[in-house]
Amino acid sequence: MASLGQVKQTSVPLGDAIDKAIAKSALTGPDARPFHIRINVSEPENPQSPYQGTIEEWWQSADQWRREVTDKEGMHQTIVVTGGKKTEKDEGDYFPLWMRSFVTGAFGLVPEAAQWKTSGATINQMFLGNGLQTDACTRLKSQIGTGERATDAFFVLCFDGEGKLKSIVTPRYSMEFGEFRDWGKKKVARELSDDPESGTHLVGKVVQLEDLSKVKTDPLFTPLGSNDGRFRSVEVRPAQLEQWTASDPPVKWPPVKSGNTSGKLAMYISIDSEGQVREAWPLNSDNAGLEDPAREQVRKWKIKPPLDPDGNPLQVDGGLGFSFQTAVGNP
Repeated sequence: MASLGQVKQTSVPLGDAIDKAIAKSALTGPDARPFHIRINVSEPENPQSPYQGTIEEWWQSADQWRREVTDKEGMHQTIVVTGGKKTEKDEGDYFPLWMRSFVTGAFGLVPEAAQWKTSGATINQMFLGNGLQTDACTRLKSQIGTGERATDAFFVLCFDGEGKLKSIVTPRYSMEFGEFRDWGKKKVARELSDDPESGTHLVGKVVQLEDLSKVKTDPLFTPLGSNDGRFRSVEVRPAQLEQWTASDPPVKWPPVKSGNTSGKLAMYISIDSEGQVREAWPLNSDNAGLEDPAREQVRKWKIKPPLDPDGNPLQVDGGLGFSFQTAVGNP
């Protein structure tokens, strides 16, 4: 055991810690080796859950890979990249945000990692003098919403003593990583998990991870016959979402049994290419008893479908803030 005199604190920029974590654990990061992976996503405690799907990828290099994602509701996305050129086929009417999180966790770990370097945040760990460091987290805060609807949003990243990413929480994407095992020069998580709301625990299990040289690959990377990319998804700012949803019915706040009768509430919503709100996940609230009633109402909202510059409909998502005023009574 290290003596007290050997214990010291180390501090590194958050961006450097993220780069190190990606190098250590990302399948497609530095020193990547060709792989074939299959991940089954489910809600283990609820066999009838709609949150079920699979992610499968064959990866030769950044310029040559194939990915197939399916869910229980009939969504099926196939992407093939050959020689750096991407073709895509989308089946179904919506790519769920919760499934997108598992795709990000499996292959990217930290989306838009370069942007974190501008935060100025640091990771502070205790160096124990025996080659080990303590786990450590950093927490950042921003705002969701404008004017009286503005409320706090939080970003939390946690790393273990080896520098691997243990968990990440952002308004758009959250994931925990566990059961790390060796894969070449890396240690790759064999279990991913997410709790998008209280009582809903989703798990992505790596059921297969093998060297791609063991798989016949030639047909896999044949470009698709058409390039159907209906599942384009864009994150938009709260001000834009407020504008788009201004004509929807305002949230009616029911009485609460206890707790704050006024305050702020935030949620993250996802809207399909026809303008229908498909998902609404709680972020924070000054009274948790109002989260479900607010989400039930927001999931009925519909907006004019947004289009990309070429006139194609888009899926969009983003955070919304609310200001509530209610009273104590019988909900």
